[in-house]
Amino acid sequence: MPTDRPHVFKFYGAYEAKWASKSTTELSAFSTVQSGTPVTSVVTLYNLNPTIVKGQGDLGRTEVFTQTDFAIRHKYRFSEKYTLVAEMDVLNLFNEARELQAPNHPQPEQYYRRELSSWRVFGLHR
Repeated sequence: MPTDRPHVFKFYGAYEAKWASKSTTELSAFSTVQSGTPVTSVVTLYNLNPTIVKGQGDLGRTEVFTQTDFAIRHKYRFSEKYTLVAEMDVLNLFNEARELQAPNHPQPEQYYRRELSSWRVFGLHR
């Protein structure tokens, strides 16, 4: 399966600081670490369903995917009924550029080369 991830670790932590009887600030972080997905060689002819050539994951796996998110929330309570909340979420805090999944269904013009009226299936353009 293209979404096969044998290892997924998720971590969450938060800290809440009380400034006065009416206001609090919460700092939180969420981190995800996932093993890579399998990369499989496939053949697609005439836009029909792709056929797996050598078996699932024959080209290895993508790199490990990691992402860390950070959030700040400040709450100010006006009364028992009303609370003002200001919040900021920072997604992908460390700007980690990883792909979640390698394309198993490549575009034909990228992976096929026409030679003498026959298709060369495993050749890449250079």
